[in-house]
Amino acid sequence: MMGEKRTHVSSVSQPDAPGVSLVQPREYVLVAPGESSCDTRATDPAIAEPWASLPHFVCGAPVPEYECATRPSSRGIVMNPDGTLLLATTDELHEFVFSGGEIEHGESDLAALVREVEEETGWLVDQATARPILSIDDYHTRDAMRLSMRQVNRYFVCQARPGGSMHLDKYEAVAGLHAVTCSLDDAIAANEAILAQRRYFWVERDTFVLKLIRDRREKFGF
Repeated sequence: MMGEKRTHVSSVSQPDAPGVSLVQPREYVLVAPGESSCDTRATDPAIAEPWASLPHFVCGAPVPEYECATRPSSRGIVMNPDGTLLLATTDELHEFVFSGGEIEHGESDLAALVREVEEETGWLVDQATARPILSIDDYHTRDAMRLSMRQVNRYFVCQARPGGSMHLDKYEAVAGLHAVTCSLDDAIAANEAILAQRRYFWVERDTFVLKLIRDRREKFGF
């Protein structure tokens, strides 16, 4: 978007932190290949290869008069041999979401995927199976800071195995984050029950992706 200013946002409150919620459902819009919601196309992580040729969705928009910070993240759609998914849940909400998080400075999106999945679940990603599948630009506003936060979520399909070591941050530890194996339909049903009461945006975002997988299995290669 015109007027967007890109900054590092590691000091900004975590977008996936418990307690942040929405009132109304949000719309995810599929944009044309290579299209960006950012005016700095040359450095926009959403249109870097291979992501530029994959499905890319945008939800929300920056507030024109606010500073806009971009936070690239990697997330893993971890498929088990029996067709179930390895997901993350918390004792606080009992939601089902994909493991993942912020791509650190100088880190590749694949390296971030491997690190985040191990930190949050204790499972080790088989990098040979990791395949980029789609990305989502997700905008959130921090009015007190006059900040529009743009999270670029890069989703990989991959396989993983136990054997790693979990390392939770303070927000994840307090919420009781842990790994769980769940069917696609059960994960969607549980998340929809949560969203009927309160629309946590990270639950809404990953429920959207879960439904994409359910409805477009052949297109996405499941």
